[in-house]
Amino acid sequence: MPPPFDALRPEARSLSTSRSNVFRSLSAVKPPGAQSQPHSAKTSLNNSVILSGPNQLLSNSSSGGAPASAAPTPCGPLTAAAAAATAISKPSARAVYRPSVSSLEVRQLLGAGGFARVALARDCESRIFYALKIVSKRSLLATKPELHAECLLREKACLEEMCHPFIVKLFGTYADPENLYFLCELALGGELFRVLGRLEKLPQPAARFYIGSLTLALAHLHALEYVYRDLKPENVLLDNFGFIKLCDFGFAKKVVDRTYTQCGTPDYVSPEMLRGQGVNQAADWWALGVLLYEMLVGFPPFTDAKGSDLKTFSNILRGELRFSEADRQESWARLVKSLCSVRIASRLGYLKGGAEDVISHSWFRNYSWESLVNRTLEPPWQPRLESAHDVRYFEVEDNARDMIPDADVSEELLAQYQPVFDAFVL
Repeated sequence: MPPPFDALRPEARSLSTSRSNVFRSLSAVKPPGAQSQPHSAKTSLNNSVILSGPNQLLSNSSSGGAPASAAPTPCGPLTAAAAAATAISKPSARAVYRPSVSSLEVRQLLGAGGFARVALARDCESRIFYALKIVSKRSLLATKPELHAECLLREKACLEEMCHPFIVKLFGTYADPENLYFLCELALGGELFRVLGRLEKLPQPAARFYIGSLTLALAHLHALEYVYRDLKPENVLLDNFGFIKLCDFGFAKKVVDRTYTQCGTPDYVSPEMLRGQGVNQAADWWALGVLLYEMLVGFPPFTDAKGSDLKTFSNILRGELRFSEADRQESWARLVKSLCSVRIASRLGYLKGGAEDVISHSWFRNYSWESLVNRTLEPPWQPRLESAHDVRYFEVEDNARDMIPDADVSEELLAQYQPVFDAFVL
């Protein structure tokens, strides 16, 4: 007899501990005779902490309160949901202002991971605040240098292509003798993970807002032939107005067929990745279904109640979704089932209609997609900020320089990877 529904609930989220990627980017060999499956609709190298800052700036001043209304989207207004889902903006639509590295003043540390940290930075000339991702060259090359350098270049290339209101903007990259830098938008609302951690579950209108925003962000990524591969609440930031910004593109990769690298976070990985069959954009839609379930039920659908990753993986491979009697016939439950189909050939988002199939689902009936993408829809939660550098929604660390220990790397190895470092200098 199966356990009661409430017995499936894992331990409560810890707001101080983000879920980590346990795969460590292990390259899987393509199985002999593996069949390629074309994409039917073109539409961190380390622990998965926030390694890309985020969002809309409060103002061009170092002080002052939050503005009363949202700023226009960085890519201009879009008039239809389908256009919003697949729009690929031209580089000319991007922000052109790029502060000089000498004008950047590093403030508090916002987050740290294996060989990188993210800090609040202020441009002394414009007095605008940014999120500055700082990557130690020596730590980057300390282990698996070829893999880590390749992934860092992929992250840079991906961010340079992105231009979407729900994806973090990259303003520029830099290099000095010790570090590489990504200058990104600052999202002062913190992680969606922390919002979920404060609540047992979300109301459906709030979940619809966040899932709808992520649907459009994923559609934009997929239209550019990228697969994100690490969708989870820790990688979704909220900007100063409460709109999402998808960040941390350390695992994002341009994929036309499939990729066989094992990466991701246990609760959200797809069954095809666990089977070593390779993944493509379909894996992102699976993760979106997991996230929708988590928002409305209070915990991910396949996570083992006792925290065993192996049992979680077994649950994912079976793909058995459990719903309470009250939720079983809800339209959102049907959407979860369609997104979390074990068979890729029947997974919503990867069918012939692509993202438009998700947008057209009954759970989104009469939803104002145009208002969402143009940022005129009111977010379900808005951060209360007192200034353009209010970091109350982050666990700020003062020991920014001590978080990433120096690695023992030879000068010869540093010289070997100098072409990689040069790519960060315009």
